[in-house]
Amino acid sequence: MQDMQKIHISKLNGKLEDFQAISVNTLDNDFCRKMHKAKNDKIICTKCYSFNTLETKRFGTNLEKALQRNTDILSKPLDVADVPFINASYFRFDAHGELLNDTHFKNYILIAKRNRHCNFALWTKRTDIVTRVTKELDIEMPFNLILVWSNPFIDNVQWKPPKYFHYVFNNVSDDENIIYKDTLSKDFTLEEFSKGFSMSTNAIPDDHYKPCTGQKCKDCLNCYQFSNNPCVIEKVKNK
Repeated sequence: MQDMQKIHISKLNGKLEDFQAISVNTLDNDFCRKMHKAKNDKIICTKCYSFNTLETKRFGTNLEKALQRNTDILSKPLDVADVPFINASYFRFDAHGELLNDTHFKNYILIAKRNRHCNFALWTKRTDIVTRVTKELDIEMPFNLILVWSNPFIDNVQWKPPKYFHYVFNNVSDDENIIYKDTLSKDFTLEEFSKGFSMSTNAIPDDHYKPCTGQKCKDCLNCYQFSNNPCVIEKVKNK
C-alpha cells in the first residue's frame, strides 16, 4: 500500500500527551452528525471537541484529510498485510470520531490481534455495533483490547458497563453534584438518545469509581488496563 493510502496514526497532546491514536473523520460520520445536532444539551455530543475543532479548521485542513483517509480505509475490510505495526505500549482507538460500521470495529479487532505487545482502548457509544460483531464472531475480544462505553448523557452517571464492555466513561457538569444511575439494559436508538431516559438512582461502590478530571492519561492508565474501577467520571471541559 502506498504511503498516501496507509492508515494515519496521530500523535496526541493535552490530556492524551505521549499517546498515539487511529481515528476517523467526525464530520463524515452519520452517527456523530446526528448526535451533535441533537436538541438536548445533556447529550455530551452537542459539545463535541472533535466536531468543533474539525468544523472550524482550528488546526488547518491536514488533520481532517488524514482522518478522512482513515474513514475511507477502515470502513472496508482491511488486508492483514496493511495492518500497521503499533510502536507503543498503550494506544487509543478513535480519539476523533466514532465507529462507522461493523467492518470498522472488526478492523480494530484485527489491529489489536496483530499487535499483541500493545494495550488498546476504544471509546464508543455504539453498543449496537459491539454487540452485533461480538455475537457474529462468536469469540472473545482480544485480551489487549479494552472497550469503554462512552455514556452520551451528562450528569447521568452509570457505574456498570453494558454487556461486552469493560468500562463506562461518564461526564458530569459539576464534580460536587453527581447523580448515580443504574446501567443501561438495552441498546438505544438515536431517537431515544435525543429524548433522554430516566432510571432509578443507585449508590456507587467506593471501589468502583475512578475520577478522571485534571490528570493526564499516561499518569493513570486505568482505561488502558484491567482494574476494579469500571466507572470513570470526568467533568465536562469548557470549550
